Amino acid sequence: MENAIKADVKEENKNQKRLNPISLLIFIAYLFIPIILMLIFFIPMKKYANEIANIFIKFDYFKNLVKNLSTQKEITILIIKELSFFLVNIFTIISLIIMLFLTKKRNDSISNKKSNISLKNKIIIGCFFGVLMILSTYIISSLYTFIGFDSASKNTQNIINYLKSEKLMLIMILIVAPIGEEIAFKYGLFTFFHEIFKSKGRFLEIIFPSFISAFIFSIIHDGLLLIPIYFFPSFIGCLIYEKTKTLMPCILGHFINNFFVVIILMFT
Repeated sequence: MENAIKADVKEENKNQKRLNPISLLIFIAYLFIPIILMLIFFIPMKKYANEIANIFIKFDYFKNLVKNLSTQKEITILIIKELSFFLVNIFTIISLIIMLFLTKKRNDSISNKKSNISLKNKIIIGCFFGVLMILSTYIISSLYTFIGFDSASKNTQNIINYLKSEKLMLIMILIVAPIGEEIAFKYGLFTFFHEIFKSKGRFLEIIFPSFISAFIFSIIHDGLLLIPIYFFPSFIGCLIYEKTKTLMPCILGHFINNFFVVIILMFT
């Protein structure tokens, strides 16, 4: 009798709403650590811009970068811009490392269940997801063009500009982004809301967290107008993660999509 009561209490506690601080911290680390670190470094960089530029212009890389510029102001602006780009990427990598550390502390209802999907099937699902991402982007972009909306992505345009001169961008696009974003939005945001609404029905437990995660993912990338382009694959990715209990297919699919985008951008 006593064991039965304990089992009932345990089951009742499992069904209660609960916050999952680790999941929230994972998402916050992704979103705010690069911003906070950039703010810390930006103030002295802005105040001592000329002095910093004079230090870095001694290096061959920066000499070649500014050789066609004539004024000190142009040289300073370009060097500070280049340093800012480098720092943003370094801080993003730092946030990824912190997220990876936090994932080891996870103790939610999804991570506690071991995935029963074989490695072969994980790869197949990941490849399917990558192709789905590419096709959905093409179809939605075509619909935008058909109805007269501009589907040009500022995010993609920035990637194009940086790819021309910054090889570090390849690492960010192909490695850091697929791993970091999938961790932040699946282990982080999706899981946080999934745990709050645990055992409250499929809509609140899975569909609603997927919607929130996909919506915020879309907003962060390109604002309101291009939400559909990012929303659909991100939403499906949450469903895949919840079903398979592993992030590997989502990361692989994300990598395939980004690799395809890089190839298109480099040869067009």
